[in-house]
Amino acid sequence: MHYIITTAEKAAASDRAGTRKTTVRIQGRWTFSEHATARTMIGELLALHDTDIVLDVSDLEYIDSAGIGMLLIAYEEMRRHGKTASLVGAQGRVQRVFQVARVDAVFADNLALYEPTKISVFPEPRRSCA
Repeated sequence: MHYIITTAEKAAASDRAGTRKTTVRIQGRWTFSEHATARTMIGELLALHDTDIVLDVSDLEYIDSAGIGMLLIAYEEMRRHGKTASLVGAQGRVQRVFQVARVDAVFADNLALYEPTKISVFPEPRRSCA
């Protein structure tokens, strides 16, 4: 797993005054072996002041249950420190894993996970033509 952190001043009038938006672009594979990297990332995010955090997983190729656990730890740590966190860009297998693991329930207030398309985890049953 690799990550890139970028911070920008919020420009929109609707945004909270004096806050900054930090985007973390997470790339590669997020597995148990990435525990140290994830802890370093969390520490860097917590050190930032007055920021809203966007976790961009559009370049994340794979995440296992340990990776999901670390993602949820990151979310909880940020909330405990008064930061907002949103999750964007999930697609393919990663989106499917997030849907099955109900990551959407955790990030419900700040979720752009299913945009622009919404995909059902469980497709509707087929109807018989009798």
